[in-house]
Amino acid sequence: TLLKPAIDEEDIIEGVWIQKGEKWAEVLNRLSEMLERCEKYAYDITRDFSYSTRLRETIRGCIRRKVQLKVIGIGQIDENNYSRAKWYFSNKIPIRIIETNVHPRILVVDGREVSIRLDHSPLQKKFTFHSIWSQDPSLVKVFDTYMKNLWQSAKPINFKKIPVPAALA
Repeated sequence: TLLKPAIDEEDIIEGVWIQKGEKWAEVLNRLSEMLERCEKYAYDITRDFSYSTRLRETIRGCIRRKVQLKVIGIGQIDENNYSRAKWYFSNKIPIRIIETNVHPRILVVDGREVSIRLDHSPLQKKFTFHSIWSQDPSLVKVFDTYMKNLWQSAKPINFKKIPVPAALA
């Protein structure tokens, strides 16, 4: 399959879709759309626990539908991401941590679709990234299996044991 940017929404229905850009809203909208279709479970890898109003509402909808959401954070919870990560914890969404500086952001929904965001400069505030989305069963299976295994090896966290950063206290 040739990877190319989608011109129309119809081009995104099958195969693989790729997006290059700097606009967070477009990525978060894509993740929201995926979670709106979620019926059973979703695994997500994030560094910043980024969100939008739409994404938070979609996550609340998943909670009401009893979707099992699991979030894997890259690196430690710190003053930059504490409040956003705490929101997940407050909504009874389990969080685990992997210690790495570089890792793609991945969302797998129901073992049926995957979104992968590749960061070329992950520690910079503004950078160009590529997002790949697919419902291709073979590609989704690889990432679904990977995420389930990564979840098992990631370190569980408990906000009751994480001190509130001084800047937020």
